Amino acid sequence: MRRTFSVFIHARVDFSKALLMGFIAAASLLTVSCARTGTREVGSSPNSNTANSNAANSNTANSSSSFDSGKYKELLEKGAEIEKLSLPVKLDPKAVIKGKVFVVESMPARARNADYDQSISDYRKAGSLEELETVIRINCSKGKFLGDYSRDVSGSKVTTKAYGVNCQVSLIDYPASAVVAQKSFSNNEGGEALIERSVVGEHVNPPPVGEIISYINSFQVDKVLPAMSRPDEKELVRVPTTLALKPDAAIRGKIKIVQKLEKGDLGSNLFSFIEGSDNYGFPYERIANNVGELETVARIVCVKGSPIGRVEKSAQYSSRCEVSLIDYKTLSVVAQKTIENKTLDESPAAKSSYIKNWVVGPPKQEIESYLKSFPSA
Repeated sequence: MRRTFSVFIHARVDFSKALLMGFIAAASLLTVSCARTGTREVGSSPNSNTANSNAANSNTANSSSSFDSGKYKELLEKGAEIEKLSLPVKLDPKAVIKGKVFVVESMPARARNADYDQSISDYRKAGSLEELETVIRINCSKGKFLGDYSRDVSGSKVTTKAYGVNCQVSLIDYPASAVVAQKSFSNNEGGEALIERSVVGEHVNPPPVGEIISYINSFQVDKVLPAMSRPDEKELVRVPTTLALKPDAAIRGKIKIVQKLEKGDLGSNLFSFIEGSDNYGFPYERIANNVGELETVARIVCVKGSPIGRVEKSAQYSSRCEVSLIDYKTLSVVAQKTIENKTLDESPAAKSSYIKNWVVGPPKQEIESYLKSFPSA
């Protein structure tokens, strides 16, 4: 079947990574290579050598510890090796991010503006193999054939073969050399979803970056890292809690408000994110600036809800938010409420002809009213 359209090439040029790799390469020429001992390697014996030195295929991450270019180069090389390893799958329904984490991407997983570790705290990012405990691996490959598309260019017919993309996201326990959580994703949108820029020959759809990041953001951490000195929203939104609802729940001491939000274009890199810049009307003097003074965390987790209708070509979904008041000293949820926004979004962004699926924003006023209903203690 032939259709007429234009296609974007999704290319990812990460200048910061290029600079970093250049720095590492230069540093390695000035240092003497030495044998490293005591490092546990995934899928290999302690004496085996690194099988793949293509470090460019591993996602860059910053560690809160002091940077060592040699150790980081080793981590990058190991990441490139892990990308291709076949590991045993031992799924754990309670899988969490343990310790320091590193994100590994296959080349097809990369898309324009794809930043899969954007919502992982810098405190949580590994800078060496010695401290690595969790690997998030994103492997994508060419999917099913979507069709031959053609267009006229200066009187000549140009044809493009279009394919979908399949992705598998794995949470890997590095010391155990096992996959503990895994989910598959695909993007098989055709037609107008491909119309962005003309290409000739072959087009492979970009990965569903927003959905993948949302999955990554769904994982809690095993515990708060002792290195965290400031109330980091990317860490606090993931902390494990217990439910201990109290009828006399109150906001004690200073507060930090953290949010995991899903809103806007489901296919966008910015669809799922974690932030803590909104104080929901609380005065500055009530906001904690260091962990020592933090007593209450207000955690707002908003996810894609139910279908609520269409706006032009966009299918829209509600924003379903779980608001939790957490006693930070005990990590217990003392109050909790689900609030949902089912109002269609009529903004110009939501009406774009390129938008297929749109999640409306959170019910901010209702959330603010709920938080301000608690007394101070």
